[in-house]
Amino acid sequence: IEAKPRRRAVGHPGRPSVLVRGPNDCGSVDYKGQFRLGNGQYCYPLTVTDNQSRYLLGCQGLAGTLLEPQGFAISAGTAHRQYPAVAGGSGAWLVAWQDERGGTRDIYAARVTADGSVVDTAGIALCVETGDQFSPAAAFDSVWLVAWADRRGSYGDIYACRVSAGGIPLDSGGFAIAAAGDEQSAPAVKSDGS
Repeated sequence: IEAKPRRRAVGHPGRPSVLVRGPNDCGSVDYKGQFRLGNGQYCYPLTVTDNQSRYLLGCQGLAGTLLEPQGFAISAGTAHRQYPAVAGGSGAWLVAWQDERGGTRDIYAARVTADGSVVDTAGIALCVETGDQFSPAAAFDSVWLVAWADRRGSYGDIYACRVSAGGIPLDSGGFAIAAAGDEQSAPAVKSDGS
């Protein structure tokens, strides 16, 4: 009898994807939504925590005006659309999400202008390959980069796709960032600002 290799369980998308060895080793930032203050302004609290001690390192409430109190649809339909990731750049925002309109989890995106207009109302298909694609992350640095966890193979891998300012996917189906014999999950991307 041969032992089968064990698959590592995929954790919650909000769980740190690195081993936390001590204080200040890894932190989390969490947007708590918004609420109205007594003076009628809205507050948008942002918390920063240390993942080792779980102490609150900072919480800042940013006053401002809520432009869309009821929100607005970026992608509507009967299939599940969840886990959005947002990145701003080139005068617009790119919102990427996990979408089940094809029966499995795929990655779609849409551009949203500064005035809240959705440019790509049907969504831009970034990856509709076999298997599930889920948990997108997005950043901008001359083009948008959307990364996601991908199960087109035996194990979960991390794939990504670049998206032009014009909303054109530059890497059809995505390209592998991390594809090894074990499970890769919970991608995160960030621009270096250059």
